Amino acid sequence: MDWAKHRRRKAAAKCHMRLDLRSFLPRFAIVKAADTHDATEAWELCSGNQSGEFVVFDKAYIDFRDLLSLKRREVFWVTQAKENMQYEVVGEHTRATEKILRDVRIRLTGSKSAKDYSDKLRLIEAIVEIHGKEKT
Repeated sequence: MDWAKHRRRKAAAKCHMRLDLRSFLPRFAIVKAADTHDATEAWELCSGNQSGEFVVFDKAYIDFRDLLSLKRREVFWVTQAKENMQYEVVGEHTRATEKILRDVRIRLTGSKSAKDYSDKLRLIEAIVEIHGKEKT
């Protein structure tokens, strides 16, 4: 993939896809070199999402202003929290179970993130199976 040069000896491509959950067919996809940040395309990709739809991001994408905009449009979103995310627990959502270790409501406390996302978030810590091994 000469068009997707990422490093001196490495090439990488990524795909952003919008999937229609009624038909499970893609509405559109963007395939491009992996040398740009996901936030570059995310706003445009999510602009047409309707209330009740879901968006899944990897943890490389954290733009709390965009995420708050999705919430206010009643678009559900899921991402993996970064290890250094600063927050305080403000309530318990549901009780822990064997696989759900923690399910709490949080408020961001980092100066920029708290300003960009003023609403509460739900943080779930769970045991999941990845490649046959359980991980938290």
